[in-house]
Amino acid sequence: SCYNCRYAKTDRVSDMTIGDYWGSWKKYGKRFTEGISVISVNSANGKELLGIIEERFEFFERIERDEAINSNNNFTHPVKRPAERDFFYRGLNEKPYSVFAKRTYSCRTYFKKILVSLYGALVPERIRIRLHGGKNHR
Repeated sequence: SCYNCRYAKTDRVSDMTIGDYWGSWKKYGKRFTEGISVISVNSANGKELLGIIEERFEFFERIERDEAINSNNNFTHPVKRPAERDFFYRGLNEKPYSVFAKRTYSCRTYFKKILVSLYGALVPERIRIRLHGGKNHR
């Protein structure tokens, strides 16, 4: 990801923009095995192309522009550079990768991301629903 991307804004120069749809869990209450993407049509050419390929998608649904923007921050601004990244690369000059990677990947932020992913991927949906009192939550 580019932390200073001049294209990470609502005014796009491309015909289409494709990104991760991070709001899919909230909207559909389930995880998609292969993930789910959001496509932004930015021009007449993009609209024509989407019309040609949309029937090839396993799952396709049109959503409002604001919903797409809320699903992926890169539609409005670049990703913030994580502090862990600089820490990791500085450390590579000081210690072997195997030693430093273990320390970096055991940090609280990274560990929480792994737990959330494993929870969604490995805990069956019916159990997640019971754990949360009949509601679908992440």
